[in-house]
Amino acid sequence: MSNSKLTRTQKQAILICAMLIIMVLVTTLTGLLGRNWTQFITRSVGGQESWAGIYVSLGNAVVYLSVLVLGGPWGAVVSVVGTLISDLILGAYQRILGSIFINTGMAFFIAAFCRHCSNWKRSFVVAAVAELIMLFGYFLFDLIVMREFTVAALAFLVDIGQAFVCGLVGTVILRRVRPMRPDALPTVKREAQ
Repeated sequence: MSNSKLTRTQKQAILICAMLIIMVLVTTLTGLLGRNWTQFITRSVGGQESWAGIYVSLGNAVVYLSVLVLGGPWGAVVSVVGTLISDLILGAYQRILGSIFINTGMAFFIAAFCRHCSNWKRSFVVAAVAELIMLFGYFLFDLIVMREFTVAALAFLVDIGQAFVCGLVGTVILRRVRPMRPDALPTVKREAQ
């Protein structure tokens, strides 16, 4: 029997794959339930009504976890790829492009400010701003890309509930989970005045 130990790179690859699997599973499974709640949001395509690709999930909560476990860049990559796979599985093709940009923005915001979450208030503020990025990002995406105000307005109302729940879960994650790789997080400092 050989005495083989995993190298640091191999351990990181395993951790990245594990976080990706968690992201896909959580987003897809909760998205399947959430899709049932949003079937009424339809858009007109070629004269026929079809589902607008909007679903509710706990995927945003996993964005917090992946950033804290993997650091900024890899946390963002896992968040984006996980959401992309889930969107494909769930058939939400219309929102894939928006998901890429919005989840990247959320992940990098969380990475930039998670080290400042030294109490519950700061953790809540960081989670709230991250969820506002999601909320208004999807609203603008739905308005600009789908170009249907009704779809954007209904999706916005649904996304408020998702932002509230994921924001609360994100607050707990930010407060209770310490970054495993603080060296992989960007530093944001205020200038002395």
